[in-house]
Amino acid sequence: MKKLYFLLIFLVLAFLPEIKAQNVSTQNKFDAGKIKNQAGFQSLNNSHYNKTGKSADATTFLQDSSYYMLWQASAWKDYWKFVYTYTPNGNIAVENDFSWDGNLLIYRNYEKFTYTYNAQNQQILHTFLNFEESSNTWEDRSRMYSFYSNNLKVTDSSVFKNPGTSVWEIQWKSNYTYDINANITSQTNYSWNLTTNMWENSYKIVYTNNSSGKPIELMTYNGGVSSWDTSAKTTIVYNPNGLISDETFYSWDQGSHSWQTSVKLVYSYNANSQLLNITKWQWNYITSSLQEVRRDDYSYDANNNNSSVITKTWAGSSWDNAEKHLNYWSIHQINGLEEYYNQDFKVFPNPATNTVFFNNDKNMPLKIRLFDASGKIIIDKLISGNSIDISDLDAGVYFMSVGKKVSKIVKK
Repeated sequence: MKKLYFLLIFLVLAFLPEIKAQNVSTQNKFDAGKIKNQAGFQSLNNSHYNKTGKSADATTFLQDSSYYMLWQASAWKDYWKFVYTYTPNGNIAVENDFSWDGNLLIYRNYEKFTYTYNAQNQQILHTFLNFEESSNTWEDRSRMYSFYSNNLKVTDSSVFKNPGTSVWEIQWKSNYTYDINANITSQTNYSWNLTTNMWENSYKIVYTNNSSGKPIELMTYNGGVSSWDTSAKTTIVYNPNGLISDETFYSWDQGSHSWQTSVKLVYSYNANSQLLNITKWQWNYITSSLQEVRRDDYSYDANNNNSSVITKTWAGSSWDNAEKHLNYWSIHQINGLEEYYNQDFKVFPNPATNTVFFNNDKNMPLKIRLFDASGKIIIDKLISGNSIDISDLDAGVYFMSVGKKVSKIVKK
């Protein structure tokens, strides 16, 4: 769905703590996801569940596994292993997370996430299961249900299993709104009060998008007693290729009624528009300036899939190793959305100046890819609608594909 990763991204990055080395065997199991999400920046370009691979016909590279390590005592120490399986359409079906047992020197079952989709390839159920070693069984702990209208997600609703009573209880929900171009404009979260049996305001994010539908500002409000209170703000800047160049996070100072800079993320890319590194700058209140404190460096294999992310932190006089992700990919045979899309595909007008329209008689999400004349992917996203904005592209010849159908487009 079009930009629904943004909430997780915003919350993780705006309040991203540095990971402290700890003994996994004694760690509370409910904190497992925290370390995983903090391992490498969760950026708008690099969501954990947003598969990025090169596809050809009905095959594509999908990430099979990932290993997460911490730098301790001048060596990389194993901590986590993540293994992924996929549906026939290439969507993630199961993520198994394993923790490293330093005594037995093996990876042990820890937690599991499963995903269910509807006929339109939209995720409708996300479950979290915790492994109980005493009974050697998986315990279903929480579920998130997603609901759609006109192919757009309108609500996420979460329930959890009370460990004391084994009763499923309502936890929270998120409502989403969109503009006429299917770009998200707001997300409002509510928590369920078990005492009053009523929904209570939790927080709200309001999006300001540019003409291409990309967010340039995210305003966050906390739920007050009778109003929404200003809390935080994120501003986003894009490079000429439409990729994020920097994000700046601000907190609202109630005393001075002004925005205070807290964190800035700076992105750099290679010639293929692949992410090379993200640097984190944190506001230093002593010097009243931003100070570089963290850097994530990305590497790629021969198939242009992200093979590793190495994180270093500034130790005052040098950059020290901190975290490492190793990612492994392989070719998968998938049906993908193209199997759902067998109608005649037409694009118009052609040549075009600002917007290209296409027929979408089945009124379903379409995987759109736009290539330049050299074969470089310019646009790669799921669209719920019948048009794409090409106003930012240079004049020239492009090729747009939906599944196995390819059409030539001339940008004036």
